Amino acid sequence: EIKNILEGINSKISETEEPISELEDKMVEITSEEQNKGADRRERIIRGVKESYVYDLVCGLFTIIILFLFADELAVLISGSTNPVLIGNVVAYVRFAAVFSGVLGILHQTRLALQGLGVKFTPIITSFIELAGKCIFAWILVPKMGYRAVILCEPLIWCVMALHLVIAFFTNPYIWGNENGAERTDDS
Repeated sequence: EIKNILEGINSKISETEEPISELEDKMVEITSEEQNKGADRRERIIRGVKESYVYDLVCGLFTIIILFLFADELAVLISGSTNPVLIGNVVAYVRFAAVFSGVLGILHQTRLALQGLGVKFTPIITSFIELAGKCIFAWILVPKMGYRAVILCEPLIWCVMALHLVIAFFTNPYIWGNENGAERTDDS
């Protein structure tokens, strides 16, 4: 169904036919880890994940450019406010977060890939890392640093979460080709 929806979008946007087709290919590849695992196609899973990482980084770069150029205008448009303090805070937040948007994409791609491989525990642990990080920022750093800590919170936590998931993916016994690990559906 996703492929049919994307094909419909693709037919309506003729100028961007190639990028939509590439996006469609990546979505189909990343959502088919279970099929590739069933067919014992490790190399296809790894290639799909790595290509998705490149796509995430390219989209992240595009996000950085757009938000560094137009963050002020977008903040005014979305908030409806011209309050310089509010707009300044919004712009500082989105520009800092934009620098890490590629990391967020890698985080999501890797989480989906692990879930497609049947790994359920590691993504849950990553959610606890996020919760713990937000608690640390709220209880310790925000009282000391103010809004600057709020700006730092999400992107820095994304980095920790992404690192955890990428290590878990590339050290997964199935991805390594360990036949004993290939039958394992969850991590210990």
